[in-house]
Amino acid sequence: MLQVANISAWISIDGTKLTEYAVEKKGSAVSCWIASEVGKNFSVNWECGKTARLARGKVFVDGVVCARLMMRTQTLAPGSTKAYYADAVRSSATTERPLIFSFIETTDDDQYLATTNSRAGEISLEIYEGDIIGKKEKFTPCKFTGPEKVHEKSKKALVHQVGLGDERQYNHGIFYTTAKNEVLVASFVFRYRPIEYLRANGTAPLPPTHDMNANTPSTSTKRRAPTEDEAITISDSESQDEDVQALQAVEAQLLVVQEQLRKKRRKTTQVKSEPEVKLEHGLVKKEKVDVKPRLNGEVIDLT
Repeated sequence: MLQVANISAWISIDGTKLTEYAVEKKGSAVSCWIASEVGKNFSVNWECGKTARLARGKVFVDGVVCARLMMRTQTLAPGSTKAYYADAVRSSATTERPLIFSFIETTDDDQYLATTNSRAGEISLEIYEGDIIGKKEKFTPCKFTGPEKVHEKSKKALVHQVGLGDERQYNHGIFYTTAKNEVLVASFVFRYRPIEYLRANGTAPLPPTHDMNANTPSTSTKRRAPTEDEAITISDSESQDEDVQALQAVEAQLLVVQEQLRKKRRKTTQVKSEPEVKLEHGLVKKEKVDVKPRLNGEVIDLT
């Protein structure tokens, strides 16, 4: 799990904490990479210790706020913590829709070129401290209403996105507390990609390989053909799942290669050509010139 002071955070699927890769911390902000699985409902979890004032947690998916939760952590005893989570989006005053990982939906419609989301592929949690100024019972719809289409040219290294599952009943009471003078005290960012992508670019380790010859007898024997009762029948659904997993692996590796090509092209366009100086006997020498930015109004002496 990620940690900032007495606040910790993690993502879980089916009650299991996801492994965090390439963790980076800078001050009160910490980030990492996690492996996403299509069709799985995930939960954003955090534990918070005692705070000086009322605390509030804001959960973002792909840059859009999907949950807000007031935390009366100022009343906790020193050294104790309290757990919180968000695994769904409120769709009405009495219903909610679970957060799930889904395939990204691309389009060639150019109107989506202008809607590039720099925070796509991220799940983030921000913890604030503030002062209570009142309560309200009116339901406020969530800003996150589901995944948006992404133009195929701006897809970059994205394969998955956050979607919403089927609507379900929400039986908790509705109390919305407002606050003022809020100060950000901790920020957690979980960048999600398929495990195949994380392995392909070296973020996650490769799975352990099994030595096929380790348990093989020294004398070769011909394998007996399985009987009809021993034959394994693969259902259509199992075959489809294997096809989807294989396709994800290929797409992830392709995206890694494309990203590497983009970086190389970016570097080549930034390289300045070296001027040629003609020497005696017809020889040509290339000289490196330090290119410095010219300020407005600066005069360059060429003499």
